Amino acid sequence: MGDMADHVFVTDSKVCTGCRTCEIICSLSHDGECNPETSRIHILQREEHGLDLPVVCQQCHTPVCRTVCPANAIDRDAATGAMVVDAEKCTGCEACVFACYFGAVNLRQVGKKRKAFMCDLCGGEPMCVKFCDTHAVSYPAAEERALQQKSHSMREALFHLGRLNWNSRTSRLLAKITEVREPASTSAEGG
Repeated sequence: MGDMADHVFVTDSKVCTGCRTCEIICSLSHDGECNPETSRIHILQREEHGLDLPVVCQQCHTPVCRTVCPANAIDRDAATGAMVVDAEKCTGCEACVFACYFGAVNLRQVGKKRKAFMCDLCGGEPMCVKFCDTHAVSYPAAEERALQQKSHSMREALFHLGRLNWNSRTSRLLAKITEVREPASTSAEGG
């Protein structure tokens, strides 16, 4: 597990129960404490719709967070494919927080300054995936079905986060935002 070319992060609100185990294990594994505020994954609850939606960095193919960062503090980890924040470079300006379509970048206090943080895929083996009993979060191999599931989960997240209306004006933007490409090894070989 680990290489972005081999795996994709997929969420499924249909099976999420809102138990928040993912938030607890994320904060515990990263910070040594059970603190949902420091979790890299959050559950968006819309009780009026009976919705529990895991919100986490989608490791976008073209990450807007990296594009807008004036300090060049966000880059893709070569080993895992995860977008990571260099806390030394981060100025806490919040550009990435506001730019993220999925609301998956957050700020936390680090010393006297606030710094951005997001899902780092736990070094390539996301702990939230291991502990999710309902499989509302998964990290499957990047095969055609998983790529379709990821695209669907990204569109669903955008809709429920209020970033998308189902109309033709947004279809081109949506296609660009939710673009999920096949692994380079299979697409180059026609497979």
